[in-house]
Amino acid sequence: MVTTSWTRRHVISLADFQPDEYDTVLQTAASFQEVLSRRTKKVPALQGQVIANLF
Repeated sequence: MVTTSWTRRHVISLADFQPDEYDTVLQTAASFQEVLSRRTKKVPALQGQVIANLF
């Protein structure tokens, strides 16, 4: 499986995705499974940061 870089700025619709972009999303989600198994559930690069989604 080839890892592609993420080039999208926004995700509006999954209908616009290419097959390799679906793979990238699933690979990223799988990598976070390891983070969730840690005692401290934080990504080192995001420690001390506040992340929020606004709709």
